[in-house]
Amino acid sequence: MHVQAVVSQDYMRNTRTSDGVWGLPRGLEYYKASYKWQLSNVLDPEYIHETGLAEVERIMGEIENGSMLADNCYVNPLPKLQ
Repeated sequence: MHVQAVVSQDYMRNTRTSDGVWGLPRGLEYYKASYKWQLSNVLDPEYIHETGLAEVERIMGEIENGSMLADNCYVNPLPKLQ
């Protein structure tokens, strides 16, 4: 059997439609427990994610208005990010 046939007929037919462990039964519960155990962190993963998104937004704002460049003593400003 050719690889393409195996992938299309056997493999793909039996794959999950969701990605991540949260697509499994009790997956979100497992993810949170694993997160806490591996990182020794008591903060909620959703809180960490939202904080990270806010920090990216803040840093991008600093880059776009040039304040990060001035604070870090860059002589030649970088071209505006698209």
